[in-house]
Amino acid sequence: MTAWRVFGGLLHRMVPRFNSKEAGGAHLGAIALGRVDPPAGRYYAAVRRDALMWLDPSKLARDDRVRDALWRDSASLVGLQP
Repeated sequence: MTAWRVFGGLLHRMVPRFNSKEAGGAHLGAIALGRVDPPAGRYYAAVRRDALMWLDPSKLARDDRVRDALWRDSASLVGLQP
């Protein structure tokens, strides 16, 4: 049994701002099936309080040094030359 199964229901009742699995799955499915068009220039989707939102990426996600390190580390993990 996973921790989510044990604590998820309790946490969801205690902290109602958590998203439901159903809402998250429905939004993900809608995006994957092309039923939802992202606003122009938006690529990062998030579900907040069971509502789909198109947020700006975090500062960390826009950091070129972090991007380069991620590509370098990923290449190394799969045996490619960075």
